Amino acid sequence: MRSPVHHNDSSDSDLAVASPSQVEAHDVVMEDCETPKTHTESSGKAPTQPRRVKKPTYRVRKEEKEFLLQELDVLQAQLKRQAAVSAAKSEQTLPSRSKHAPSALSSYVSVQQHVPFEMWIYLGTDVEERRQTLAALKERKLRAAQLYVVERTRFLDPASPFAEHSRFVAQNGDFCALRFDITPYEGISSVKKVYDALYHYFSHMEIWVTDILGDVTIREDDDSAGKGISQNRLVSSLMNGVELEMNNVMYTEFREHDDEFGDGGAYGLFTTDFVDKDELFPYNPHERLRYDVTAVLTVKAHRCKRLNTAGVLVEEQVVVLTRSCLIKLRHEGIALPFETAHELRESVGKWGDVMLQTVRQIVYR
Repeated sequence: MRSPVHHNDSSDSDLAVASPSQVEAHDVVMEDCETPKTHTESSGKAPTQPRRVKKPTYRVRKEEKEFLLQELDVLQAQLKRQAAVSAAKSEQTLPSRSKHAPSALSSYVSVQQHVPFEMWIYLGTDVEERRQTLAALKERKLRAAQLYVVERTRFLDPASPFAEHSRFVAQNGDFCALRFDITPYEGISSVKKVYDALYHYFSHMEIWVTDILGDVTIREDDDSAGKGISQNRLVSSLMNGVELEMNNVMYTEFREHDDEFGDGGAYGLFTTDFVDKDELFPYNPHERLRYDVTAVLTVKAHRCKRLNTAGVLVEEQVVVLTRSCLIKLRHEGIALPFETAHELRESVGKWGDVMLQTVRQIVYR
């Protein structure tokens, strides 16, 4: 029962105080419900205020829950509608983007006139200084080439045959070829055998090029070499009468056990780069085309599964040659007839074909 209100005649206003039993613990007062007040009137008596209706907590929470559930239904419907619109737009734009991807890739390749492991090489006239210069570059060059191959093959099957070849004319007019291939030698389990075949080819490149292509090629090396280092200076007279020259430095390394790159087994590495400027043997751009090659070749063994002649799936070790190279044929000092220019553009990189043919002949004979 509500307690009576007591008035104090000496005060300007009196407050109506409710008994604690009036408000239950589970009741709440609505936002628009204020505590009733009495105001002093001329008679000194406060008017009687109507009692405000209070809602129990469970009813308030129930109404809030119903409101939130309705709002959730609206948001879910909007989300589904938006997802349907986005999917439709994606279906429309994906084919458009996909058809442009090959063009974008070709555009990128056509301006790729350098590779990450390419380095500037300058050689002076002093023989001992030339040796020191080449030796100082060796470790850095080998490391950069190995890391490049790791990244280039990251998403490829390292033991599956693969070839990628593109030819293009650079912005400065150079005829270029960019090649990458993976060549497994089925039936060959010795990494050293394939490594030795490659070493033989590079040591006698002029003989193989002359024999297979008919382009008379001679070697003009000096003594600026060291262990695992060789400078290959070649001059070749092509069948069409054009002469070209190549001045390349090659670094080689073979390890019987290599944990980082050879998976614990044998590992062979070749990397070559062109000399940018040679004071002792300068380029002759007005008489010869310049043949610049930047390449890396790795040889290692992989475990592969195959069907034998009896139709049984067996596991065997296969040696794999991985090669990446960028070739540039520079002709800025020589005016070429149109027919000759076409022929040279189409034949850039043919020495690389000779290399694969030579290694194949050696390892399988």
